[in-house]
Amino acid sequence: LVSISIPNASIFNQTILNLDLPNSSSQRMVEVVIDYSVSVESVERILYAGALGAQGVKHVAPPRILARKLTPNGVQYEVYFHISNHRDGLRSEHAVLKNILESMRKADITDGRGKSKISNRSADVLHLVQQVRIFNTMSSELCSHLSGLLLERHYASGETIISAGEPRHALFIVAEGMVKRIHIDNQDKLTESHLISTEFFGEHALFSCLPQIETVVAEADVLVYELNQQTLKSLIKSHPDAVDLFANNLARMKLDALAVSGTGIRTKDSGLTTLRNAYRGQIAANYDVPSASVPKSE
Repeated sequence: LVSISIPNASIFNQTILNLDLPNSSSQRMVEVVIDYSVSVESVERILYAGALGAQGVKHVAPPRILARKLTPNGVQYEVYFHISNHRDGLRSEHAVLKNILESMRKADITDGRGKSKISNRSADVLHLVQQVRIFNTMSSELCSHLSGLLLERHYASGETIISAGEPRHALFIVAEGMVKRIHIDNQDKLTESHLISTEFFGEHALFSCLPQIETVVAEADVLVYELNQQTLKSLIKSHPDAVDLFANNLARMKLDALAVSGTGIRTKDSGLTTLRNAYRGQIAANYDVPSASVPKSE
């Protein structure tokens, strides 16, 4: 609270205006121009997730996305969001615009004035696969084959994608929108995190063929791609080398996670080799891969 003292004489001799608002909430708006080649549905999901996930912004109501004008460079969209305190207006606009641009960058979309265009859906999926960490050491041929096997899934805001304990052996890649992930971390603490384009979840259930260990809910309307047990079997059957590639990437990610949490020390040799061999054996056993078919890492 701020106290302001006004002399009695001033009250009687001049008009006193109170410019404060009875309700401190405020609606704000930012504009974005996006190329015509990007569908309105995709733009809505990306901009909504970008606005909702802006760090430090206290939303009073869900953001609204409106296509307002056709310009020479693309469609002009207006992103409306309602904040709890009007005094945070400029800071909130900065945070929302910053996060929207980051979401657009990760989805490989730039402002229409940058003349960046998005290609067809199949090329989009291939580009997405090539950016996902668990696939990033795979050849172009293998990534292309994998992108053709992924299953497209759409979820509405608030819808549960997977639940902890669910016997669904599948990995999911976020293509558009944002999801909230609730899981137990390496220190046995219940943790919430947000995932956006190119990030993934469910890998434990897919490769171990055990129930899901996390609950994931759509924070906005989202598009995800699913790699399930059946499609992974098909991939491994035609590309046995995928087993070793998955094992190596899973081992590296596990070591990185342990290093970040402080529960393990990252090593370049023995730790990586031990984990890689464990993951290789697990995948080979669960997916009926003869040991002779799995290449050995150096």
